[in-house]
Amino acid sequence: MSQTAQTESQRAYPFLAPLSSTMIQYSFQQRYQAHYTQPTIPVLSAAQAAQLAQEQFQRIWTDYLTDFRSARHQIAEDMDGVVVLDKMRPIRKKELNPAWFRTQLSQIGPQEKGRLISADAIDAFIKGGVLRKSSWGVYEPESMAAVLLCRQLNQKRERSWLPSAIPRDEEWYWIWTQAAPDAPLRPSPYPNLPADLSPASLVFTRWAGASWSNVAWQRIGNLGAISFAGLLQAAHEDPSIATFEELLITLRPPQLEPWNRTQKVVDSIEAASPTTRNNSEPQIAMNVGLADSLEILAHYQRTGTLQATIKRRQRHERITIELLQGRVVACHTTPISTSPTHNQVPVHLALKDVLKVEERRPSSWTFQAHVSDTTRSTANFAPNVETFESQRELRTFIIKTLRQQAARIFSASNLKYI
Repeated sequence: MSQTAQTESQRAYPFLAPLSSTMIQYSFQQRYQAHYTQPTIPVLSAAQAAQLAQEQFQRIWTDYLTDFRSARHQIAEDMDGVVVLDKMRPIRKKELNPAWFRTQLSQIGPQEKGRLISADAIDAFIKGGVLRKSSWGVYEPESMAAVLLCRQLNQKRERSWLPSAIPRDEEWYWIWTQAAPDAPLRPSPYPNLPADLSPASLVFTRWAGASWSNVAWQRIGNLGAISFAGLLQAAHEDPSIATFEELLITLRPPQLEPWNRTQKVVDSIEAASPTTRNNSEPQIAMNVGLADSLEILAHYQRTGTLQATIKRRQRHERITIELLQGRVVACHTTPISTSPTHNQVPVHLALKDVLKVEERRPSSWTFQAHVSDTTRSTANFAPNVETFESQRELRTFIIKTLRQQAARIFSASNLKYI
């Protein structure tokens, strides 16, 4: 396939989320072969033949897309509530289990009544990368939905209704991205977004189940989901994040200003500042979680050491984070021991590992500003309730901006274009 033809075909891919490129090509090819009919009228010229072929293609594509959207809506509706509840259930009690999946496929397909699709067939799906597993005995919900969609679109074939293999590095599906309000829509692979996509780029999809595997998506009823590229990437890099409130948000109001021209909220966030300072005490007490502490320090461009004592693997450790101009430059843990012979060599960690150490439980942090911190005239900062409120206000501002954009994107007059 030429580069131009590939680019043109990619423009259709976001319409068919959550199917990957290989699934789309395989599924539509089967539909086209099954519904294409030879012209019964005499074809007088090459131009007439091309026109008839184009009309056939358009008819088959329109019917395929209509059937696809109907099936996707039904599958998302059937699975949605169960997916949410399954996140709180142990593995052996999940309702969307392998037995449920085999039963669903058998009810849709042409198998004899009461005869389930074989376990060997499911194993072949997994080995070929067609069906993704999230853990032992658990299939990834969006992957299950994609396979069920393919089965729904081709209910007659008993075999070969799915591609035998999908490249391991292939996208899950395609979404729409937009760099600015006046920029054109761009099809982009998901979840590994293009490297040149800015964090403040708007991302959206008509696939409402996108929020099942990434908490950064804001669900818009059964119409779809919307977010910013930076939020999706942050959640994708740390799958242990369970709620939107736990995201380490690096976006700032000025980055989002093009999407929301209302300055009142932007100004209130930017102007939020501490009201209490104590020049005699350079130690900063932060009785919140690490994510919020880093947000506060980054907001105030602080240079210094952020420190807390934690208990991990039945021992106490001191975790230290060095910041420069509000950015993390080093993280390490040091065992705490009263024995003079104990080896207390620091262990260097990545920031994502430090965030996992907290296990999403708030802990008390202290900050010691360095003398070299020239970004502020004073060397201390005592955050109060107003500062903590500003962090919540930032998340509220982001959600408000997304909902305003969703009202434009998911309007009734625009749905057929996305």
